[in-house]
Amino acid sequence: MDNHWAGGLEAIMMRGDREAAAALVGDCMPQLIREKNRVLRALTQRYREGSIPFCQLTAACQSAAVFCDDTLLPVACCGAVAGNTSPTGCNFMMMFLRGWGLPAMDLGTNVQPEAFLSAIRQQNLRFAVCVAFSEADIPAVLRLHDLAVAEGMRDRFSLLMTGVNPGSLRAGLPTDCPEHSAAAVAEWMVDAWQR
Repeated sequence: MDNHWAGGLEAIMMRGDREAAAALVGDCMPQLIREKNRVLRALTQRYREGSIPFCQLTAACQSAAVFCDDTLLPVACCGAVAGNTSPTGCNFMMMFLRGWGLPAMDLGTNVQPEAFLSAIRQQNLRFAVCVAFSEADIPAVLRLHDLAVAEGMRDRFSLLMTGVNPGSLRAGLPTDCPEHSAAAVAEWMVDAWQR
């Protein structure tokens, strides 16, 4: 099999070249997606180690997003929690999920816990990503957890939070992923999705 693109895919992703990435679509897609994911995993690790900047990882995800299969039903929802009116955190999270190819719904900003639960119920979602702006948003994440427990559906989905480092509050958070950065949470979700 001719993987003539394999060596060039990383360079395409590193420069965020969506046009060059789109030109590869349809050419040995399963192998191409495996290579794209390998590159994303390596770049995520380098970002977490501090050897590449956030903007480099976002450029790679922007170009990798052209391989996302938009026909897949969502397995996750992502929303800025009640009180968070900034779309920035959701936009980054959705970009990372699209880069990895994980199908997700964007619930938008200022999302009430009940709206997360409604999406989980209606779409049978496996993941809920709460985007927080500051520690002041953490009670909304706790409320979502408490409502899910009260309704007997907390075991149906993984609860994740990104956008703010909860610091000393981490031990008391009922989230399923120990990470809080969008890049790390996205990678954790992909690994859980593929199990």
